[in-house]
Amino acid sequence: MQVICNRAKEDIDNRLRRIDLVCTDLDECLFPFFTQVLVAGEILFESFFKRNQWKYLPRLIAGFFFLLCIIVVTLGDVKRLSNKVLMKAYERTMSGIPLDLIKKHSQYVHTFFYAESLSFLKLFADKNIPIVILSLSIQPVLDILKDNIGFIHEGIGNSIEIDHGTDTFSHYAEPMMTGGNDKHKRFMKIISKYNTQCPLIIGHSSDELSLVSLARERGGLSIGINPKKRNREKFDIVLQGVNWRPLIAVVMNSCQ
Repeated sequence: MQVICNRAKEDIDNRLRRIDLVCTDLDECLFPFFTQVLVAGEILFESFFKRNQWKYLPRLIAGFFFLLCIIVVTLGDVKRLSNKVLMKAYERTMSGIPLDLIKKHSQYVHTFFYAESLSFLKLFADKNIPIVILSLSIQPVLDILKDNIGFIHEGIGNSIEIDHGTDTFSHYAEPMMTGGNDKHKRFMKIISKYNTQCPLIIGHSSDELSLVSLARERGGLSIGINPKKRNREKFDIVLQGVNWRPLIAVVMNSCQ
């Protein structure tokens, strides 16, 4: 585990003391991969053993075969494909899956978060600083996370349309949030809603870079979680590793 600071310690300490909102990404940030894939995978596994769910197997198996092909073709760098392509593939995979199943298998997503990540966020929550998750994941997953974690003020993701005749996943609701520009628009609404002056942005990819710039201009701060090499210098603090404990030390030291 390694923490890299791209700003002077005094500057980081001063900015941390002024933070009045934390906005964090979810996938590949708090969670090591894609939360939606975990949920779909759990549904797939359960469906093998429940006869009344066998009807979902062809679609789910096809979806995971497609994901495996993407992983092989991109040599593991799935994000080389556009978010919209990945999301449309997920939409086809999950179409017809009952909302109750999606909610059921979202219940334990937070238990797979990076070690100490929730402890880090709670440092700010304990100071009554709002914690917001801004993610491309589907809204039902974020709603369950908010309820189960307890101190998350808001989870903002992609809404889905439900087939009300069968109460199943139909498709993503428009407008879809597919990348950095969409995240920026949502973030502007967040800082307006919470009257934010100095936000802390936690992300990992180019999707968050416009938010990083905005935070810096306002006297806030940014943290990159295992960002690609080309983006490392664009975050004020970079964590390389799977445990957020070193970030807790940075915050605690700033309070001394």
